[in-house]
Amino acid sequence: ITRLFVCLLFLVIARESSAGNCSDVLPPLPDEVATTKAELIELVLANMDKWGNATIQAMIDEKVAVLSEWFVDHRPDNEIELTLGPWSGVWFEEFGFIVLNYAILSTDRNNTYQVIRDGGYLYNFYVVDFGLLFKRPLVNYLRGEYEIVDLSNQSTTCGQSRRNVAYFEFDTGGIIRGDLPPEMDLVSFVDSLENEEINGGFQYSFPEAVGFQFLWNLYVDDELRVAFGVAEEAAEDEGSMFILLREDDMS
Repeated sequence: ITRLFVCLLFLVIARESSAGNCSDVLPPLPDEVATTKAELIELVLANMDKWGNATIQAMIDEKVAVLSEWFVDHRPDNEIELTLGPWSGVWFEEFGFIVLNYAILSTDRNNTYQVIRDGGYLYNFYVVDFGLLFKRPLVNYLRGEYEIVDLSNQSTTCGQSRRNVAYFEFDTGGIIRGDLPPEMDLVSFVDSLENEEINGGFQYSFPEAVGFQFLWNLYVDDELRVAFGVAEEAAEDEGSMFILLREDDMS
């Protein structure tokens, strides 16, 4: 995959740390960057039925390049804190979440989530519509554990990409009959699963790591997160982009 934002990624890694203006929190976005962010959100929301489309991806890459270049020079100390919590998936370059589209089984792309908890674990989950004439929802989830490596430091790593990298492995998963519980917010739902306070449905485990093992932010604030993931043995240009919006609840 040779595209504008990947080239930019390698260039940014090589830059000197003195080029940045990192601080405790993310500063206000310049007008150009704020406009690009708004355009990116509008673009992905208008094309959620085209995940993986190369033409749309090229348009996304150009906007992400602008956000990423600014972000590495202004990476805040609270980046990890910003990354925690519930996120709604709105674009997956190569279907990092399993996207199904069969006659009797299809993914509801408006109900695809990731919840990252401070305790070193995260859940990816999505709603699947099951059935031929009368579809019924199923909730499919993956649980993983993570640790943060390649930590950022204002004095030595500002201006560098691939910092505050989450190294994680998915270990278990499950399928729950029914929809997401409307009376619970996403974090409460995940915590209840984690603490076995609600039925985890049909559960399964993985004999070895699946999916991406390294994930880092190209950009993150309190509304938008653009992440990039690669498998442990893969080259960096073999990874995939994920775009998520902050999701406070399921209403």
